[in-house]
Amino acid sequence: LIINVSIGFHASNDLSIGSDNVFVGAQAGRQVSDSNQSVALGAFAAGGSGATLNRSVAIGDGSCYQGGTDNIGIGVQNLQQGGNSQGIIGIGYRAARYCAGNYSIHIGVEAGRGPSSSPYTTGDHNLSLGHNSLTSVSSGYQNIAIGHSSGGVTTGSNNIILGNNAQVSSGSTSNQVIIGDSNITKFSI
Repeated sequence: LIINVSIGFHASNDLSIGSDNVFVGAQAGRQVSDSNQSVALGAFAAGGSGATLNRSVAIGDGSCYQGGTDNIGIGVQNLQQGGNSQGIIGIGYRAARYCAGNYSIHIGVEAGRGPSSSPYTTGDHNLSLGHNSLTSVSSGYQNIAIGHSSGGVTTGSNNIILGNNAQVSSGSTSNQVIIGDSNITKFSI
């Protein structure tokens, strides 16, 4: 039994395979060809060319534009390059915008945004919380950045970066714990 709900101009226009979907908004899921158990709300949400969308939620203009599996995008223009990605959560304006890796969580305006050209962000298992946190990560994986503009990682892995403007010493830094920015003068336990 195929049950899909589409409301809006060209909503799920190209859907040929799939069921249990909801597409609401002008061109929501417009060029999705295959989708199961997904929700896309907003203009152009999950609307990318030939996208496959499975068990995903896209809420906001252009969210989850290229599709993906088990992804959640809430906000405008987030998860736009993750067509083959799986398990990505992007919450906030342009959060995880160029994230094409897997199993990462990015919460905040432009958190985990990544490089704007191919191959985009391919690193897996990253976590960023805060406005502009972990925005430069490309192939780095298993990084945690918490705080406004925290991170600085591009290819480095297994870092924990905490605090406002806290940054690793170079983009390739790996296996470090950074607490605070250069203004921190004392550490107490």
